[in-house]
Amino acid sequence: MTELAGGVCVVTGAGAGLGRALVDAFAAEDMRVVLADVDAARLDAAQDELTTAGIECMTRVVDVRSAAEVDALADATVERFGGVNVICNNAGVSVMGKQWEISLDDWRWVLDVCLDGVVNGIRSFVPRILATRETTGRDGHVVNTASMGGLLSSGYLGPYAAAKHAVVGLSKGLRVELRGRGVGVSVVCPGLMRTEIAEGMRDHMVESGARTGAEADALVVNLRAGMAEHGMDASAAAEMVVRGVRDDRFWVLPNGASHLESVRADLDELFAAGDAEGARG
Repeated sequence: MTELAGGVCVVTGAGAGLGRALVDAFAAEDMRVVLADVDAARLDAAQDELTTAGIECMTRVVDVRSAAEVDALADATVERFGGVNVICNNAGVSVMGKQWEISLDDWRWVLDVCLDGVVNGIRSFVPRILATRETTGRDGHVVNTASMGGLLSSGYLGPYAAAKHAVVGLSKGLRVELRGRGVGVSVVCPGLMRTEIAEGMRDHMVESGARTGAEADALVVNLRAGMAEHGMDASAAAEMVVRGVRDDRFWVLPNGASHLESVRADLDELFAAGDAEGARG
């Protein structure tokens, strides 16, 4: 998708972290931007900043777990701007713990946001992106935020890893389904980034009553330290995403290349298992 200027980009989870950085990165390409998030205060602050900077934007409080709310977001986008070119299905949450100790409510919460949120975004926005291309001739793009946790064996992040593996898989299928229709697909698999996700985990565990403040702090202490020392700035990751959209690249790996040897090790184990089965006839 080489032509970004003048187009319309929608970002979910746009109030903070990578989502907020994606808004700024696409706005810097002279795109009109739509911000969706569950945090109204963050949206209001972002709208003030963008409007002051002369960027045409729209904000909407949306819970991506709700297909109806995401559909209403898509309708509002088309009504305001006349179409849509890029959807960034970015909203995400996580919890930490052993899989058998994580509550069913927390399993459902993470899967609903991280997986169903992407499914809802695809179902609501892809038809509208295709319709926009038909009427304007402009190509479109779908950006799905997964994680290196969607490619690696990740302990203590069971719901998150399950959802992100699924996002990688559905993105692969979506690329096949959209091939030749002028709509590209990118799956973003970041490594560590400097975002607020650790604080979100900590606050959710405390608010849900699953952990005390001290217990929650102990669970996320290593994540906090790793993000501070090795995390990539969200703005740098967002710039990589924009380049990926412009170049029509499927895999976008902000701060993720260093983990590829671990991915290779998993694949080597898979192929070794296949060779063993073949040898047994």
